[in-house]
Amino acid sequence: MSPNKTLYVRTEDIPVWDHAEQAAAAAGQSVSQLVTASLRNYLPTVGPRADAMEDIRVKVGDRVPPLQDHPSSPADYSRTEAFAGRWLVAPGEEARSRLTLQTTGNCYAVALTRRGQIAVWRYHPSALREAALDVFATVQDADLPADIRDKALAALGGENIIWRDI
Repeated sequence: MSPNKTLYVRTEDIPVWDHAEQAAAAAGQSVSQLVTASLRNYLPTVGPRADAMEDIRVKVGDRVPPLQDHPSSPADYSRTEAFAGRWLVAPGEEARSRLTLQTTGNCYAVALTRRGQIAVWRYHPSALREAALDVFATVQDADLPADIRDKALAALGGENIIWRDI
C-alpha cells in the first residue's frame, strides 16, 4: 500500500484544488498523479541539488577596447545578459574548442536553461571578436564544434533530449 501524505489547503486555495481535480479527471489521472507530475517538473528549478539552476550572467555584444589611460586593462564586451540555468560546458578552458583554435579562437560555453532550452555563449577569451548568447531547442540544433557538442551531450547523460515546457 502507498504511503499517505496529508496536505493543508487554505480556504482561498480551494478553487485551485477544484481546478486540479477537474484537470486530473480530464486527463484520466488522480489529483495525486497530477500533483506528483507537477512537482517532478517544478523541483529541478529550485532547491540545492547538484544540477540546480543558478543565475548565469554573460558579457555579450561588440568588443570594447581597453581604456586609453589604463593600457593594461583587458578588452571587454558592451553589455551583460542573464538567465537561469546550469552549465553543461562551463566557460574557460573546457569551452575552448580544439577545432576553432586556429580559426576564430572562439570559446563555446553551453548551458541548459530553466525552461529546458540550450543556451550557447560564443565569446573570445581576449574579447577580440564580438560575443553572443543564442538559444536553441536542442544541442543538435546549436551550431557547435563537434568537440563542444560532445561535451554538452555527455553532460546531459549522452542523450539529445528535447525539454518542453508544456
